[in-house]
Amino acid sequence: MLYPMSDDFSISRIDLLRLIKFYKRAPKQFMMASKGLLTSFAYQSREQQIREIQSSMTVRNINFVKARIRYQKARGNRIDNIYAETGSIQSPRFTGWKEQELGTKPMRTRTQSLTARGSDWNKQVKGTARMKPANRFFDPDSEMEGSSTEQRMAIALAGMRKGTIKKRNFLIKKKMRGKLKTLKRGLWGMQRKQIYRLQTFKPSKLQPKRNQWHSRAIRKTMARINLRNEWVKQINRVLDYGK
Repeated sequence: MLYPMSDDFSISRIDLLRLIKFYKRAPKQFMMASKGLLTSFAYQSREQQIREIQSSMTVRNINFVKARIRYQKARGNRIDNIYAETGSIQSPRFTGWKEQELGTKPMRTRTQSLTARGSDWNKQVKGTARMKPANRFFDPDSEMEGSSTEQRMAIALAGMRKGTIKKRNFLIKKKMRGKLKTLKRGLWGMQRKQIYRLQTFKPSKLQPKRNQWHSRAIRKTMARINLRNEWVKQINRVLDYGK
């Protein structure tokens, strides 16, 4: 049975057209809102990851941490495949704190000494002790004369101690013999006529204690974020943008 429409209910043609327009645009708008929600979560997770690293590790340069911890805005073209990412960036010389998260052995093939950090583990490695192209390290094989690497190195060290050769950090690239067999492969320096090693060219034997900074940050962000409020916020943002 059909009942007559109440006289109290009325809708203008303009409002009806607006409603039709809304329903046509709704799928796209809900997709945008979903992406906004995931992007917001990824951003908040990044901020928490930075805090976790600061509170549980020795941070020598906070700007380095912020540059390595990143988030990526949500991607995808369907509601069931959209995603956002957050985490650390790896590079040939940096693993992205992977060893701490997984509790695995370090992948680096060089280890800096305490001297390279100015006798303070909380300091960064000195610029002159870094393996970078701008640092021209002394190479006895190409800059000195002699019948062997050991002889050239001995002459160079004697000259540095006497002051006839300018003191420079120098590389030991292979196993030394004879009186210089204590000079292991690595980067060395000299101060007050004493030589000291700045870097060792072999992996560290120390295995870091497991510190799941990334997983912990995700859990804390999930526990703190109010998904209902965040969803309403994103919906309102999309609707205001579409006006």
